[in-house]
Amino acid sequence: MALHFIGSTHETIDESFSTDIKLLNNVTEEQFAGFITLFIQFLLGQSAAEFTEKISNFAQENKLPMAKLKGTIKSTALFFKGSLKHNSTPAFVYQDLVTLGLEDNRSKYVGIQWKKEFLNLSRAVSEQTLMINELVDMEWKFGVTSGTSESFNTGSTFLQLKMILNQGNGSNQSVNMELSLPQFYQFLREMETAKASLDFFQ
Repeated sequence: MALHFIGSTHETIDESFSTDIKLLNNVTEEQFAGFITLFIQFLLGQSAAEFTEKISNFAQENKLPMAKLKGTIKSTALFFKGSLKHNSTPAFVYQDLVTLGLEDNRSKYVGIQWKKEFLNLSRAVSEQTLMINELVDMEWKFGVTSGTSESFNTGSTFLQLKMILNQGNGSNQSVNMELSLPQFYQFLREMETAKASLDFFQ
């Protein structure tokens, strides 16, 4: 089965990646929830230094050996970043984790948290991307979901957003997002606020 977070059926992952993810089956539910929360906070814009400090404190407080956790931390980070890059839906996040060997109830938990924070995560990634890369062009189109849509309810309006970014090496990168109409308007307001903040300090 193809893994959505790597974005291509031609790409592969090491066997150790699945082993690292499966190690999360061995911690308690409370420890698992805390571990996932730390990663979501990191993806929402927490500094790497602060994340490192918090994950170290988490391991110490829960008496989890960092030597064993390091591989799981790295693989979990790659999974979440890949899921964001390829705009994975909560259903895709759940499916990928089950495929990688995470228990069903824990995979569902991550899917629920992903759905809950999807807009904030998308906004954070877009803000970080725009701070690093110049926005060259933007395209968008509206659509109405069908009965087979993974993301939204049947018959609801959604918007597909495509941003073309200058990577600074003579090449451009496309970043795609799919948002419901309310999510788009909220996203637009957040981008206008971010732009105003940047203009203020220029």
